[in-house]
Amino acid sequence: MAITVNSFDSSDYSDHFNCITKYEGTSAVGTECCGYNGLGEKHCSDESEWEEYEGKYRRCAKTGGSQPYANPEAMIGQNMDICCDDRNINDCGKCKSFYVWDFLDFDTMDAASTFDTNWRDQYLDQNLDNHDGYDNAIFPGGFIKGTLREFNDPNVCIYIPKAAGKIIEIKVESEESGDRLCIGDLHDESTDRNDPGQNDACSDTNVETCFGDANTSGDPSAGFGFYIFCDEGCEEGGGSGDVPLWVRARFSPNSWIDNGIDGEYLATNNIEMWCEYVNRDYPQYDVYPNDIAKSIPAPIIEEDSSSHLFITLASLLLLLVL
Repeated sequence: MAITVNSFDSSDYSDHFNCITKYEGTSAVGTECCGYNGLGEKHCSDESEWEEYEGKYRRCAKTGGSQPYANPEAMIGQNMDICCDDRNINDCGKCKSFYVWDFLDFDTMDAASTFDTNWRDQYLDQNLDNHDGYDNAIFPGGFIKGTLREFNDPNVCIYIPKAAGKIIEIKVESEESGDRLCIGDLHDESTDRNDPGQNDACSDTNVETCFGDANTSGDPSAGFGFYIFCDEGCEEGGGSGDVPLWVRARFSPNSWIDNGIDGEYLATNNIEMWCEYVNRDYPQYDVYPNDIAKSIPAPIIEEDSSSHLFITLASLLLLLVL
């Protein structure tokens, strides 16, 4: 293999993006480029699938029209991000593309989830080759693997189809304790925090937020975008460098707009209480990945009889000296 610039300007290259031309003998047979997807995972594919957008390289698709995907939901499992300037998002301030969330209801998440305490071994046994950012198939408690790259470059960016106007729960856990992570609402700055009115939620190691998205469009296919980042505490407090993490998103089946049944608004079907109800009804999922992982017992130090003899003799010698 030999490095080539082809249609890309070599001056734009960095550790975030690079291209390599493959050869058979002396004949070039194609150029493969590698960059990050919305989860911050490395992905490699033909150079024709990448584009430079606002100074960053991305691999994504837009929905509708003559595009291959009719809507974001159809992109699930297609191993392709959705572009930030897609008609369903149209917000590229924090993210250039978004990973499309895999699970749109409890049944699909439940079918893919594992609660095996050895899930970390199962994750490592996949021997992921660091060339396919969509190839992980181990989801502890419904969580998906991501990597927040150093200095939030890029953020972890996720789009949930059909979640607009719903009650949304997001949980994030760092693989290493002490990393301060934050969950940011995609629209919090551009809409003066009124749609959906969600302040950044931040915490060390584990962070959780649950809120109602204030989208009132009534479009059943509309989604919700969010991003994960480290605030200044990460960079100053030893959190610089890549941060492996796990993230999970769930949302209510109904929106707050159609809250109630036949015009009756009862406490038992109050959509604003969904976050409490879902944990009550599915307590197994009220966890983080580390809660599921097999605990490592503390080492047991075997007592050596010779050590007792040494201590006894030393004590007698001390008494004789005194």
